[in-house]
Amino acid sequence: MLLYIIRHGETRLNAEGRLQGWVDEPLNENGRRLAVLSGEALKDVPFDLIITSPLSRARETGILVTKASARQRGREIPIIEDDRLKEINWGSWDQCGCRQDNYSVPVSMEVYNKFLVDAYGFEGSSDGESTADVIRRTGEFFQELIHNPEYEDKTILVSTHGFAMRAMLNPLYEDPTDFWQGHVPYNCTVNILKVENHIPHFLKEDAIFYDEALCIDPYKVIDEREEKGGISSMKVLFVEYPKCTTCKKAKKWLVDHNVDFEARHIVEQNPTEEELKLWHQMSGLPLKRFFNTSGQVYRQNNIKDRLPDMTQEEQYKLLATDGMLVKRPIIVGEDFVLAGFKEKEYEEKL
Repeated sequence: MLLYIIRHGETRLNAEGRLQGWVDEPLNENGRRLAVLSGEALKDVPFDLIITSPLSRARETGILVTKASARQRGREIPIIEDDRLKEINWGSWDQCGCRQDNYSVPVSMEVYNKFLVDAYGFEGSSDGESTADVIRRTGEFFQELIHNPEYEDKTILVSTHGFAMRAMLNPLYEDPTDFWQGHVPYNCTVNILKVENHIPHFLKEDAIFYDEALCIDPYKVIDEREEKGGISSMKVLFVEYPKCTTCKKAKKWLVDHNVDFEARHIVEQNPTEEELKLWHQMSGLPLKRFFNTSGQVYRQNNIKDRLPDMTQEEQYKLLATDGMLVKRPIIVGEDFVLAGFKEKEYEEKL
């Protein structure tokens, strides 16, 4: 069994930065365009079936994404709707603004931010669903799907929603404690899985089949300081590996303490030799403290045994070859650098 699990295309409410749960909002023109572009990229995939949330934005996405494949094979692809694939139920919060410029969710921004920073601890609307509710129903759907003998040799498109997608796939992630896996899935994000003997594994995670410059993420942590007149003018660089548990704890600390920061992915934008040299000097730490000594790359390459014979310049050069070698997280301020996460150090400097 091959599964292509997709988040629907963009809607007006997505573009406006509003909560969108069970409200039946259709795709906008850009959403249809993204679905068609994704479908053209997947036209050689021989889809046998579409299983979709009954909400129109997901159903239309499923049809548009499989249209090129169906046309190429000269056949219609059957569609099944399943309520368990619906988005989280926001209840009375549906369509509330959730951006800095339109915020209207009936709780404080600090409480709402938990939805993006600590989804498991987010209670949601009293007349809606919790994270656990969505994990339960999407998980039930997924287990039924992968154990259905009729689908063992089928290629299936599952069309759903951002929160529902993360909830459904949560048990399969390397770190299930990170609900969002770094961010809300972009519109038309596709996760491709192969199921063998009822056991699923990823072939591709969060694939985008259109120009990534078109990706928009309106759902971000809101900085309350802009509303309160500001707590601190300091903005720091936060160098992180989003799936790292320590990085997640550090980021949560920054958010909880209203620290303005710019996040940078340590692997996608690895620190340069020049940066490492400067950060080392600013930190006042031994250079060894900048190595991720518990990481696989460090251990597999026997770096512990190599370091004593290396000059500092050689160590900077080595660190710059692979972000997975570098200690994380790193905080870079105007006149200080912190490597790792210790609350006392953060309290003193930030």
